[in-house]
Amino acid sequence: SMHGKFNDSKKFLAKMRFEYGPIYNHEAYTFLESHGTNDGDIIQKVRVQDRYSGEKSLVIYRISIDLEGHYVIDSFTIINFDSTPI
Repeated sequence: SMHGKFNDSKKFLAKMRFEYGPIYNHEAYTFLESHGTNDGDIIQKVRVQDRYSGEKSLVIYRISIDLEGHYVIDSFTIINFDSTPI
């Protein structure tokens, strides 16, 4: 659904850069556990580290298979870890 919202790649990259910084500006990433869903999708967890701030986030991807049989990212959620002690 995200693909249809943008007319060109520059607009898409601008949105990624400013709204999804942990994904766009990652310095390191680690694939964590994954599992399948009842409808055939895959849930994949990835820990990312921001290149500029060093902050770590968890990204949860939902991966589907499109009509042509290709794996595509259906959606994702970013969970930022608060490094401030309680």
